Amino acid sequence: MGFDMIQFSRNDLNSLYRPLDQKAREFIANFVKLHGGFRVTSGFFNGHFHKNEAGNYQEDVYPIPVISVMGLCNIEIDFDAITFTTKLKKGQIADFDWRKLGGVPFEVYGVEDYLSDYGSSQNSPRSKTASQAAKKQNSL
Repeated sequence: MGFDMIQFSRNDLNSLYRPLDQKAREFIANFVKLHGGFRVTSGFFNGHFHKNEAGNYQEDVYPIPVISVMGLCNIEIDFDAITFTTKLKKGQIADFDWRKLGGVPFEVYGVEDYLSDYGSSQNSPRSKTASQAAKKQNSL
C-alpha cells in the first residue's frame, strides 16, 4: 500500500508540474531564439511569496521554475501567475512607460524591502509618484 501511495503522489505531482515545466522550456526556447546574446539559466526554487486572501504576503515552500536571464531579469512561473523580476533604479521606475506592457497585470516592489508594494497595473508607479509629488507640492 505504501508503494501505491508513492506512485499516486508522483503521478499527481507530475500532472501538476508538467505544465509549469513545459511553460519554462517554452520561455527559454523563445527567449534564446529572439535574444541569443543573453546567458539563460533555470531551476526549480522555493521561498517565493504571494498575496493571500487577507492581502498579506505569504511564503510558499513548494518549488516553481525560475528562469534567470543574466543581467536582465528572473522569470518565475507559478501555478496562477508568471512573474518577471528585474532591478530598476527609482528614476527608471518613474520614467518607465507602463503602457508598454500592453495591459499585462504587474506589481512593483522594492529590492531591499521586497515586501513593500510600490504600485501595480491598477495603481501604476508613475501615477502613484505623480500623485505623491502633487500632494507634496500642494503642502508647500
